[in-house]
Order: sequence, then structure tokens, then C-alpha cells
Amino acid sequence: LEYLPPIIAMTAYAMKEDKERFLAAGMDDYIAKPIRAKQLIDVVGKWISGKAAEEQMLVKKEVKIPVVDKEILDSLLEAVGGEQSFVDDMLTEFVSEAKEQINAAIEAHKLGDCKGVQSELHTLKGNSGTLGAAEVHNLCEIIEKKAKVCEFSLFEIEIEELKSALGRFEKAVVR
Repeated sequence: LEYLPPIIAMTAYAMKEDKERFLAAGMDDYIAKPIRAKQLIDVVGKWISGKAAEEQMLVKKEVKIPVVDKEILDSLLEAVGGEQSFVDDMLTEFVSEAKEQINAAIEAHKLGDCKGVQSELHTLKGNSGTLGAAEVHNLCEIIEKKAKVCEFSLFEIEIEELKSALGRFEKAVVR
């Protein structure tokens, strides 16, 4: 990772969702007006000292998310009494529905329907977490969070990553 200087938003927008929108758009920190001298000194000091930068670097480091969470699949298999064919059918159906949900999210995005994108990916996020599609789950979480505040600057790239992750999951589990 290359180090970039921190970007601190200073704005009159003070609602919680405003802060989330600024952070989702790539800001590293946030100060709402009216700016108090101590608040400004504390935030800038945090970044100059390197503490905040170290925290950000740890958060931004590539964390390898597995394609398949084997523990979840093993638990699922155990829950259905070891019926592998039942689990296989469930996974096949999940992949089919996931493709439809991703396409519906793309259509909602084309229409500027932030809530539609969020809704489709929220459902996919839940299903993927339940069925052990860890990488799909993680990407849905990222895109859904941005959709909450209509932040779509990287949507096309992220949705392609999501499609690829689903493809990897399908290849790993569908027999």
C-alpha cells in the first residue's frame, strides 16, 4: 500500500448519515461545524502523531477473505443430518438467486434507485453469510453500506468483483 495523506472533511453537515457518506466516499476523518479549536487540534494531532494513520493502514490492509467458509458449510451439513445432496441443491439455488439479485441491483443502479440496490444486496448479504459464501458476503456488505448513502463512484468495479466472487463460490461448491 502506498501512503496517502489523510483527508479530513470539515463541513456543516452534522447528521450521522452525513458522516457515513463522507467516510464511504473516502474521507479518513470528519469534523462537523461549528469547529471548536480543541476538536480541530485533537483530530489533526491524531493524524500527525501517526496513531490514526496506523489504525487506517491496519484497516485498509488486504484481508484475505475466503471464497467459502468451510465451518458454515460443515455446520449446515450437520444441521440437515449429513444430506449432502440437500446442501448441494440449496447451494445451486442460492447461486441462481444471487445472479438474479446482482442483476436486479445493477438495474436499480441504472435507475438511480439507491434503496433498490441496498435492498437487493442486503438480501444477498444475509443469504451468502448463512450459506458460507464469505467473499460474496463481504463484498455485499461494502457495496450495501455505500448504497445507503448513494455513493456509487466505484459501483461498476465493485459489482464486477461481486460477480467474480460469486463465480468463484459457484466453482468451489456447485457439483
